[in-house]
Amino acid sequence: MIENRTSKDNLNNLKQELDFFEKISKTLTSTLILNDILSTIMKNAKTLIKAEAWSFFLIDQETGDLVFEKASGRKERRKKTKKSG
Repeated sequence: MIENRTSKDNLNNLKQELDFFEKISKTLTSTLILNDILSTIMKNAKTLIKAEAWSFFLIDQETGDLVFEKASGRKERRKKTKKSG
């Protein structure tokens, strides 16, 4: 019975992961707008891994440096509040 429950949990996790990759692949084939792609990835990954906040860094092709691109979560909301207030 425990093995059965574990197997069901594993299958459920795999289904969630497949759903995540399906949504991301649809976004990648439907738009070239980086902000839309990153927003979709962040929204769906947040649901998948239950993250409270996170951010994206991209590699600058010319310098090789990491460049902050986008944030999502509590700190992002605080930043927006500070900017508008």
